[in-house]
Amino acid sequence: MHGHTEAVTNLAFSLDGALVASGSYDRTVRVWGVKTGQLIQLLSGHTRAVRAVAFSPDGRTVVSAGADATVRVWDVDSGRLRYTLSEHSHIVSAVAFSPKGDLVASGSYDWTVRLWDVHSGQGRHILSGHISIVNALGFSPDGTILASGSDDQMIRIWEVSTGQIRHILHGHTSWIRSLAFSPDGATLASSSDDETVKLWDVESGICLDTFRAQGPYAGMNITGATGISEVQRAALKVLGAIQRRES
Repeated sequence: MHGHTEAVTNLAFSLDGALVASGSYDRTVRVWGVKTGQLIQLLSGHTRAVRAVAFSPDGRTVVSAGADATVRVWDVDSGRLRYTLSEHSHIVSAVAFSPKGDLVASGSYDWTVRLWDVHSGQGRHILSGHISIVNALGFSPDGTILASGSDDQMIRIWEVSTGQIRHILHGHTSWIRSLAFSPDGATLASSSDDETVKLWDVESGICLDTFRAQGPYAGMNITGATGISEVQRAALKVLGAIQRRES
């Protein structure tokens, strides 16, 4: 699928798998037919890079978020821009549709998450509390809960109906990059620049498990190794090497 003239930053499939949307630094969103690879719609309007895209559950609407601080809602069949949401004050870095398709969530460099009514374009709630960029959003499968992840190293769990905070999840030591709910909505997965994936119990907010890939020197025994400095030895241990106590 060729056509973008700058870096492609994000992708989203329609729920039925028939379409894929791509957002780019070239300021456009393109909608492609998966089976044919042909361009279906070229959506132009953003004045800076497109940072995130998402399909509505019925596949008839695409929402895009941009470095121009806007959220734009598009009709897939006609390619028409339905409306532009301009209430964020900085780059919009994440968007997500609710499972019913009636709400859109947007996260921004202005540290807020906003919930919008898709049909009217009216704001429902402003979710404030993060103290840095919001990078990741995810609705629970039943649409009652929204999770947001931030550069502040925290995940916040919100009640969609009220906009109230349910839990603040602490544990990551760097930026949160992505979030995903399990199909039953009971567990949330998060990934971070701290090189871990964590699983959380949504009801209690407790971290259930942490996964970290083994370092490239996992299991290497450097006990008694010579010719390396203490700094190099420490670096190897961080990357998985083992140093046993010498008797």
